[in-house]
Amino acid sequence: MSDTGNRSVGRTLTILEVLGATARPLTLTEVARAAELDVSTAYRLLRVLCRRAFVHRTEATRCYSLSLNSFRLGASDVVVQSVGRVAQIHLLRLASDVGETVRLAVLEGSDVRFCAEAGVYERPGSRMLGALMDEHASAAGKVLLAWRNSSEIEPLYRGKPLRSYTGRTIRSVASLQVELAKVRAGGYAVCHGESLLTEIRSIAGPCRDADGQVPFAVVISGPAARLPPERDAEVLPKLLATAHDLSEALGLMRTEVAVRPAARRRTAPGQKEEGPRQQSQSTLPPPRPLS
Repeated sequence: MSDTGNRSVGRTLTILEVLGATARPLTLTEVARAAELDVSTAYRLLRVLCRRAFVHRTEATRCYSLSLNSFRLGASDVVVQSVGRVAQIHLLRLASDVGETVRLAVLEGSDVRFCAEAGVYERPGSRMLGALMDEHASAAGKVLLAWRNSSEIEPLYRGKPLRSYTGRTIRSVASLQVELAKVRAGGYAVCHGESLLTEIRSIAGPCRDADGQVPFAVVISGPAARLPPERDAEVLPKLLATAHDLSEALGLMRTEVAVRPAARRRTAPGQKEEGPRQQSQSTLPPPRPLS
């Protein structure tokens, strides 16, 4: 491979690492700055990555985030672990403990993508690995949106009406904002009868990073008859504990993960260099019942 080809591959991998090291979508300018590329080069590489489904571009905000193929192959330490055996072990343990299907979900524009799953009592055709769902009509989507700035929500649905499946589906951005406030207050989300899978009830909890953002959600799903509200007291603490453990296992709680490393401070001759500052880890608030 020529030197030009080597440089192009290296720049592409750098872009994937930049997007994988942040919990929020980035603008073209932010990607270029973090990858230390000029804007035209970053744009050209991002177009290729979008065509090959390694990166997703949200048209309304013109921001970029990792897509399914990146989560399959791994673009950074965080992403590699998020879909690897570390996540799978936690999902399998929770699925076995609660006797239901458990999935790991990630945001992709205004959709939810399931990037890992472990199932108990699976029926034929019920696997959803790689499947997309509307955020507003899923427990995982509500969790992934709830801790975002409210100003980021409306652009996701600009020119795109909220798809309605049943009489219980959220139909407006205003109603969605109200629901997201309840999710933030309670620390988890519930979905039942809001999507095409009307007989399925789901409960989702957040995987937080060191900044309090939520790049992943853990979801327990099962028939409503087997996963009624009366079981919430049993399964919810296990769900939130697994989400917290996954946050640590996936490297999300590492305070050094950032879009761009901070520059090292210079020291005067003879002056002792300061060590890294200690930062407190974010903690999960206790869950409160959703009204």
